[in-house]
Amino acid sequence: MYQKSILTEAIIKGRIASNNVLDDDHLPYVVEQDYDKVFRYELQDGLVYLDSSRGTNPFGGQEAVVEEKTGANLWICDYAGYMLSERTVEMGEIFGLLRLGRRKYLEKCINSIVNDLVYEDKGYYYSIRSIGTFSSLLQIETVGFKGIDYYFRLCSCMLRG
Repeated sequence: MYQKSILTEAIIKGRIASNNVLDDDHLPYVVEQDYDKVFRYELQDGLVYLDSSRGTNPFGGQEAVVEEKTGANLWICDYAGYMLSERTVEMGEIFGLLRLGRRKYLEKCINSIVNDLVYEDKGYYYSIRSIGTFSSLLQIETVGFKGIDYYFRLCSCMLRG
């Protein structure tokens, strides 16, 4: 059994690594199944962070921290998101703020992923709300512009080990 602090650090480092992708031409995701694209980030202590997107849907997928030797899932987080199809703001602007907001959130995550954050910049805003505890966590992300929410994502995370 891994300590909570080790798993928390693995999640934060993995999320930072996957968030640091600059554009779709440089996505470090590898197609592993018919429709899954997987980002793999090897960590210390024999742990691996995985982020799998579901085919052509960039808004749905799963994060996990697994024990490399056994393949056992220690922490898992399923996510599903949605972006309004009719919008007055370009998708690139929304994703840019999403990455920036996540970076600000992850900077706040020193010893815990159970944090809330609201970040605003020139009419754009990013928010994340965490409900629950490390072992059973719901996170809600929103990105919008001038009071209109354009992007939503729900994350359901659970300690498995």
